[in-house]
Amino acid sequence: MKRLLLLVCSFLTGCTMFMAQPEVMVKDVSLAGLDRDGVEMDLGLTVTNPNSSSIRLSRYSYNLLISELPMTRGEQHESFEFKGNTTTDIRLPLHIRYNDLLEILKRIPDPDHIPYQLTADFDLNTQLGTFTVPVAKRGNFAIPQNYRPGQILKKLNDFFNQDAQ
Repeated sequence: MKRLLLLVCSFLTGCTMFMAQPEVMVKDVSLAGLDRDGVEMDLGLTVTNPNSSSIRLSRYSYNLLISELPMTRGEQHESFEFKGNTTTDIRLPLHIRYNDLLEILKRIPDPDHIPYQLTADFDLNTQLGTFTVPVAKRGNFAIPQNYRPGQILKKLNDFFNQDAQ
């Protein structure tokens, strides 16, 4: 009976006995640009694969809160390869609509310390199968100077004053 129980436990934990789970860390969240629908952000991740064999990201889902307000959520089927015994930086694009961004600005946040909370699941394919790595991160990001409301208003003012001359 003990041998059967040991065999069942070995079978159920087989993946973790032969393969270490990769570590996914959020490096940064940054503004990438503006378009007519909203703000483009990049989520910078560092993935460390401690195994000798490669691991492939096949899908990820995410939920991003900024200043405790739900901003964006989604799912992407993108493929990234993480070679064995290496650390790889990747950037994942996020999009936030202007209406949602206005809700953040109503709270008059410190533009150098905008709080965010990210939860995500990364589906990784390995030689031993597919498994999900959950990620949860809280932190702050700064709005780049050229995207701050004061700078945008100054540029508009300069533009109109230039036309008046």
